Amino acid sequence: MNRRCCFLLACFLSLSAQGCSTFTSYPERIQGPLESFQSGKLEGSFKEVEGRWDKRLDKLVWLLEGAMVLHTDGRLEQSNEVLARSEELIEHYEQKAVVSVTDTASQGASLVLNEKTIPYEGEPFEKVLVNTYKAMNDLFLRRYEEARVEIRRSFARQQENRRRHEEEMRRLEARARRERVEPDAYIRGTEPYYRDQQEILRRVKNPYEDPFAYYLSALIYELNGEYNDAYIDLERIQEIRPGVPCVEDDLLRMASQAGLSDAYRTWSEALKRTARVPGKDQAEVFVFFETGMAPRKQEIRVPLPIPNVGILSLALPKYAHVPSRIAQAALYGPDGSLLGETSVLTDLEAVAVRNLDDRMPALLIKQVLRASAKGAVAATAQDQGGALGALAANVYNWVSEQADLRCWTTLPRTLQAARMSLPAGRHDLVLAFRDAGGQRLQDQPFSVEARPGAKIFVHARSGTAGVISFHVY
Repeated sequence: MNRRCCFLLACFLSLSAQGCSTFTSYPERIQGPLESFQSGKLEGSFKEVEGRWDKRLDKLVWLLEGAMVLHTDGRLEQSNEVLARSEELIEHYEQKAVVSVTDTASQGASLVLNEKTIPYEGEPFEKVLVNTYKAMNDLFLRRYEEARVEIRRSFARQQENRRRHEEEMRRLEARARRERVEPDAYIRGTEPYYRDQQEILRRVKNPYEDPFAYYLSALIYELNGEYNDAYIDLERIQEIRPGVPCVEDDLLRMASQAGLSDAYRTWSEALKRTARVPGKDQAEVFVFFETGMAPRKQEIRVPLPIPNVGILSLALPKYAHVPSRIAQAALYGPDGSLLGETSVLTDLEAVAVRNLDDRMPALLIKQVLRASAKGAVAATAQDQGGALGALAANVYNWVSEQADLRCWTTLPRTLQAARMSLPAGRHDLVLAFRDAGGQRLQDQPFSVEARPGAKIFVHARSGTAGVISFHVY
């Protein structure tokens, strides 16, 4: 067999050995379970997802999808079990002290092929949400101490994400200097392809802090009578996401109940109102609304000049907006009066886009190094295989160059909350789901028995077209 045939065979075998998942799109593979999820067929969606947990490279992302389906279906304990497995897998990926030969080969394959050839380790903000969702499940189950533990882990994860990002950038920048790669030049080259996301980026100040997690933390502290700690978390939300009505109300009340007279006076003057304290004969209703669908990754091709190679088309991920009809929920009383409206605490669409924007320099450095390696392979192919070898190498490079589009697809677009009081007794209520203009699109009537001092949790989830699930805990 001549050298040309050997090279072509090597390319073919290399492509084949990676498996079909390496060269198929995750959005295509999740499409079936996602359609079942959005249509409310949660049991069917879960079975489809569960059947894919044995996928070695994609195991984490399928676990995350399964945990979300269970959470949405109200199967809270099972959801936490799957989230715990996800957390263990994340820690396994992060805490490997010794890299095995197999993993070394995988990392090498990612340099020659694409990042889909290594296990999915989760986006930084997704890792935070693992503990946030465990805490929410525990809250609904009235397991307040367990919820407190998960919130602490969520905060620790947020700090760990910041540290890991800084370490990765230092390491890659050092390698880029050795390889004479200028990241800033490539960042400028990609800017036109991401310019349409600048407005989304401005919607979040800090991708490393989650206002919804802070709100859960404050609520758990309050339920345990730790008003000063609750105040601290609420004050932090007010700094990073001001203007949320339930946060402002709780901030005033916690300052008052913690005896922080100076802080109470300051906030009362700033917000132009006093604390609203529910009566002892009243119950409280907390509405948690997960609305819409988080953005999904799509692939874009960006032509960039690669040193010693020329102009190459690099495959990069970009988040695509997923439109939805429902934007907010509002609770109405038996007489039709408006009791309260949900407000956005965490804008996951903005967090995802900002997370990718922060990671773009690291992604670009990896891509340029990969492109250089492929260019070297193509040059060798031409030397050894002539024109036919060069053609095979170029086809191989084009086919193998794919962006990693894996992401936690079943996440909502926003996490919203509202809090209101009800007098003791039985109440026939309506949770109305409204569009961005305030028009009521769908109503969910339900009844509650309000006992003095009771805490009632209402949880709803919508998708692109309508409501997926509704639960009262």
